[in-house]
Amino acid sequence: MDPLVLGRALALVDNGSSQREAARTLGIAASTLNDAIRRYNETGSHERRPGQGRKRCTTTQDDRFIVSSALRDRFSNAPVVARRLYDARQVNVSRQTVLRRLSEHDIRPLRPNKVPQLKPAHKRKRLSFARNYANWTVEQWSDVLWTDETRVSLRDPDGRQRVFRRPNERYAPCTQVGTVQYGGGSIMVWGGVSYEAKTDLVFFQNRRLNADLYITDVLEDHVVPFAPFIGANFKLMQDNARPHVARVIPDFKYKKLIPLEEEKKKKKKKKKKKKKYEDIIHLKQVCLPDNQFQIPDFKYKKLIPLKKKKKYEDIIHLKQVCLPDNQFQIPDFKYKKLIPLKKKEI
Repeated sequence: MDPLVLGRALALVDNGSSQREAARTLGIAASTLNDAIRRYNETGSHERRPGQGRKRCTTTQDDRFIVSSALRDRFSNAPVVARRLYDARQVNVSRQTVLRRLSEHDIRPLRPNKVPQLKPAHKRKRLSFARNYANWTVEQWSDVLWTDETRVSLRDPDGRQRVFRRPNERYAPCTQVGTVQYGGGSIMVWGGVSYEAKTDLVFFQNRRLNADLYITDVLEDHVVPFAPFIGANFKLMQDNARPHVARVIPDFKYKKLIPLEEEKKKKKKKKKKKKKYEDIIHLKQVCLPDNQFQIPDFKYKKLIPLKKKKKYEDIIHLKQVCLPDNQFQIPDFKYKKLIPLKKKEI
């Protein structure tokens, strides 16, 4: 019994009221008040005597096993922990018993906090970033512009909404929430803040933020004009969202706000035009102006694709083209492999 209720009951009994009248006044059972007053007169305390009540079905070792099993596997549930206890120690307990033992150690089943899933590479990069900038001073951090964007839903909340209801009131109109397809619309808001100032908020209503929109409406209109205010050591801090790390986005951190389009134009000017050779004779004159080496025609043919393939009328014509001076005698069957004959002359 609560000590305040017991104190009021003892005050009523001392004033001449019976225990039944005091129990009726306090709204409790007469037998409960009788047992509490008798315990108080015998022990001088409102607490229950040790050893009374139902005995615990688990020992101290069982309770430690339940706690350690829940802490080792944080995403398990009470029936799984009860099954592990039975397999390990042959102690059969219910789901509620497991929850009570965990509650005694201030462990309760709650919803997990949602965070971005980090791979080992992400963790290494974050640790390296923290170590590199751990000793920065306030003056160094004042050169950084911190930026981020967030999406705000116009109708439905981002998290799960709760409602108080009694049993069998799930479909009552007072406990229902109307929904609209796609959340009724949303709006994207971008902003930046530095040590001494902040940028204007940029609203993207009914528009999806992509790389092109990020360049025109954010970087060019707000980040570039804000950079001279910070100084020559300006640094832009942003996350790895898709619009921020696209290839068309200039690298503002290292290229000092030079647009990427100008660099592309410079690279195009540096590229030399490839020379086109009209025929094999022109190629020989360019490659071998002094006739120091004699390269067969077939090597030039591999370098320069011919627009039209030469057609040879017969084997005699082929011999005159390939062997004009009759330096070598090649049997006719080798020419047959090169040039298919329409008419069998041999």
